[in-house]
Amino acid sequence: MKGISKGLGLLLASMALFFSACSDPALFGSDLLEEDQLGTESTDTLTLLTKTIAGEPVVTSDTTFVQANYLLGRLDDPYFGVSVSNMYIQPKLEFVSVDFSNAELDSIVLILAYDSAGLYGPLEEPFGLEVFRLDQDLPSANLTSDQSFTYNPMPLGSKTFVPNLDSITFYDYALNVRDTVSRSQLRIPLAREFGEEIMSLDTSFFSSNDDFLNYLRGLTIRPTSETKGMLGINLLDAYTGVMLYYTRDDTLNQQFQFNLDLFSTRYTEFQHDISGAPVEQFVNAESVSDSLVFVQGMAGVIGKVSIPHAKNLGDVIVNKAELYVPVASESNEDYKSYPLIDRIMLYYTNADGEIVLIDDIQGNLDRRLDLDATYGGTESYEDFISAYKLNISSHFQKMVEGTAPTELYISLLNKDRTADRSIVHGATHSRLPMKLKLTYTPL
Repeated sequence: MKGISKGLGLLLASMALFFSACSDPALFGSDLLEEDQLGTESTDTLTLLTKTIAGEPVVTSDTTFVQANYLLGRLDDPYFGVSVSNMYIQPKLEFVSVDFSNAELDSIVLILAYDSAGLYGPLEEPFGLEVFRLDQDLPSANLTSDQSFTYNPMPLGSKTFVPNLDSITFYDYALNVRDTVSRSQLRIPLAREFGEEIMSLDTSFFSSNDDFLNYLRGLTIRPTSETKGMLGINLLDAYTGVMLYYTRDDTLNQQFQFNLDLFSTRYTEFQHDISGAPVEQFVNAESVSDSLVFVQGMAGVIGKVSIPHAKNLGDVIVNKAELYVPVASESNEDYKSYPLIDRIMLYYTNADGEIVLIDDIQGNLDRRLDLDATYGGTESYEDFISAYKLNISSHFQKMVEGTAPTELYISLLNKDRTADRSIVHGATHSRLPMKLKLTYTPL
């Protein structure tokens, strides 16, 4: 009897799990053929309200030691206005107790390795950059993109250049032997006086990184020219930092690197000015819903989608809820110069007031499932129409049940690392509006 009872208990538990899974559209039912979905109903006329809203500051410093790409530049976008990324770095000692006695400075250079992941927009125009010395300590905690730090207004160096992503060849004296190295990097000459000042420091400043940071709190690199593109810089690259070249005893060429170690503060400050740009009229619009929605990386604008009548569906099982988001022709006109966002993501405000990914994304990421197959979110081209398709079935089920808010936010992952942007159709677009394609089963 005990064996029978145990077996019956397992059977009932299995059935409970099965029927529980049946109510989760992310696990069951969303891929059924229409003819197999007995008793289902479909609609794409549920009311949507769409807006463009100002973005919030994002965390741009990294304490996980995995973020390599940081943005640098002043991008003048024809639809989104001017976006600026100023960079802050904290060079440290390559090793302690360096000795510059009997040595003469050859040159001092700031080296910034390019990172193709962050490059955006046309790069054919001359870029201008200036390097300044900080007057203020850089915190090591998470820094948000709206924070700024004071610096000495006298530049330590500057450069005007057209980005060349091809590898350049230079000499490396790391082992006191000249080696020829080729890397894709930007090299900004710094003032000779700065290098001589470092070499003349008391040796106590080279006893530890803390001692050195009492002398050099950090550097900020700031764009001086308005261009159509944005640079991506790899701040984890082994060569990124300040390189001091010198000669000892008139014969031996050597170098010393003030590098960015794992614990160096790396940070970018973002500024956005949408004045006069097409996006401005949508951000400031008083209408309940708009025909276009703008979405941008950095701390730029995001989209908002509300589905106010979701709960009016009553007791239903959501088989599939797909948010259909057509791409505006405006962003297709210059897609070669300004590629669309690879994958747009949906967020909501949870019970703790945090902006988090919807379950259809976060749940699949937690399960290590392929987002292409489960959520979508990438641009597709069908019947001469470019659109994003987003599977929001699990989250919409919660909207219907009243356990999740009916407002969603359209944005992208890793906003701090990219200047990518997209313009999409809103719910009131006259020809091809954003809509929710819904299939559900009444209970």
